[in-house]
Amino acid sequence: MDNPAKLYQTAKGPIVIVGNGPSLADIPDAFLQKYPTFGCNAIHLRRGFTPTYWAAADDWVLDFWPEIVERYGDAPKFVLDSLSVSPAPALLRWHRKQGPVWIDQRNLSRGYLQDPGISFRGITHAMIQIALFMGYNKFYLVGCDNTDKAEHFYQERLNDYVIDVDLWEWAFDTLQTCLIPKPIINLSTRGHIPCLPWADWKNL
Repeated sequence: MDNPAKLYQTAKGPIVIVGNGPSLADIPDAFLQKYPTFGCNAIHLRRGFTPTYWAAADDWVLDFWPEIVERYGDAPKFVLDSLSVSPAPALLRWHRKQGPVWIDQRNLSRGYLQDPGISFRGITHAMIQIALFMGYNKFYLVGCDNTDKAEHFYQERLNDYVIDVDLWEWAFDTLQTCLIPKPIINLSTRGHIPCLPWADWKNL
């Protein structure tokens, strides 16, 4: 099983954090192919798209773990260490830290993802922090339009988890403050995250 420390501070530039909200259907593959991408959970249901990295923190993803392994091959797969998944190429474990979603960039180190780990309210918060660990310095969000009904870009509902939208947005607000001067910019076409600047993906 690989150690994520080998990816510490190896990247630079912007990365697209891909949420699974309904507005992901508005973003073409041609845009996603312009940048490194970080997908999560059931992103494999978007046919024809392969993210640069993939992450999961919920046990319901175990239902399609074999498909993730088959489709994404050697792409780094960041999986919460409490999930019991079978061995796979480029499987990287990270730890959930309890407490507020707060990160001091001065404390980043090669072992950060496992000790102390990452606090998050939604998997997108975790992906941003993992990308920061890898050295990315600008974070574009797409498909990040969570609703109180937990709607996704795919028709089938794969879980019954409904996120607390207030806590989800509060966590983005905290991360935006912690990551200054490295911006988090929302490109989602249907969702609004009040604390984050919005931009039109067509202009990038």
